[in-house]
Amino acid sequence: MRWIVLFLPRISIISATLGPSFKPLNMVLRDRMKLLNVRLFFVSTTKHLLLYRAFGWTPPTFAHLPLIMNADGSKLSKRQGDIQMDYYRKKGILPTALVNYIIQAGGGFTIDPSERLNIYPLEELVQKFDISRVNSHSSRLNPDHLGELNRLEIQRTIADPGKCDGLVRNLRQMIQQTYPNHNLDLSDEHIKTVIHWASNRMTSLGELVEGKLAFLWIIPKLQKAELTPEILDELILSHGDSLLNIAFCFAGFLHLGGLRTALYNYLFAKAGKGKFIVRIEDTDQTRIVEGATERLLKDLEWAGLIPDESPLTDSPHGPYVQSERLDIYHREVKKLLDNGSAYYCFCSERRLELLRKEALRVRQVPKYDNRCRHLTPGQIAEKLAAKDTFCIRFKLKEFHEAFRDLVYGDLSYNVALNEGDPVIVKSDGFPTYTVRLQ
Repeated sequence: MRWIVLFLPRISIISATLGPSFKPLNMVLRDRMKLLNVRLFFVSTTKHLLLYRAFGWTPPTFAHLPLIMNADGSKLSKRQGDIQMDYYRKKGILPTALVNYIIQAGGGFTIDPSERLNIYPLEELVQKFDISRVNSHSSRLNPDHLGELNRLEIQRTIADPGKCDGLVRNLRQMIQQTYPNHNLDLSDEHIKTVIHWASNRMTSLGELVEGKLAFLWIIPKLQKAELTPEILDELILSHGDSLLNIAFCFAGFLHLGGLRTALYNYLFAKAGKGKFIVRIEDTDQTRIVEGATERLLKDLEWAGLIPDESPLTDSPHGPYVQSERLDIYHREVKKLLDNGSAYYCFCSERRLELLRKEALRVRQVPKYDNRCRHLTPGQIAEKLAAKDTFCIRFKLKEFHEAFRDLVYGDLSYNVALNEGDPVIVKSDGFPTYTVRLQ
């Protein structure tokens, strides 16, 4: 059994530049693969099942994770700066604390509710994970719990001499980045003294580098004072409420929602003696950011989720970057064209925009009218010979597609009632969905 981290976007199939697009082609070679998805892609599962049948494959078992909500009930968004992994690293949140924080949204563990604010190592979470216990309702995250969990993890780390050395290194780096132009006391002994002194009051390492605590690290020009815990307490009283939260930094690409999906995939894979595989979805070329792959893998490693297979590993199942497998897309899409499950669409952007505006004018949901589905072979050949711009669409069928979700139970949708035939390869030649490879 093998499990894959899921990073999804939208939907299309092959275009003028002969590359796949983004949605239904997440099916290519996903036969026998199982996945954890997020509830946002709930309705898309119907299209996935139709594609499986068109390819002649046996569908996997699906499990959609519930949405993560903010404390105020609003939807958690990847555009929020304070849910990016880099924000938590810079704030001094420890990875085990963050992992234990996000499992509070969605359930899935044999953990007594009274023990929710305990710290469980990743190995223990693998043993406690049970997919049947995942909730089907949205869950709110309480930011106060993260602080408390991080405080517990700091205390646990301090008690382990080997791990405490790592804590010292992390804090030293934060101090150097915060006060780059000062003469600093960064000795191991001094940093350990401060960490032990603050272990019962701080909720993140970042609190120790805030401006009002600069005296802990900046050496006075005239003399150097030996700081004891008693002196530190007196200095804190003289500076008032000085343990403040660091301002968020919008950087990095893996956020809390993505980390939870990755974590549940990791736990499910390891609990079933399977493999944790990471693929890089880069078929939307307009959104590629330099260094994004390296940052993603770094974030996963920081959280303790080490992939068994990824773009950094040498495996017969690679490559793991989707744009490097366009030959597979072309081959599989041709099968859909040959068996009548997909077709060339030559509609212009202007025509599609007019359809959208007209639907909105009459208060309907915009959808494609499937016009190019009815082109004759001769018309298609003529347009291809003229090098007209095209995409490739998948033919939806009007019937209720039923499937069982491990979290939400038995579900049924007739997606063709509300949507036109989806694009599976865009006009730039890239697929519109994530491809599953084995």
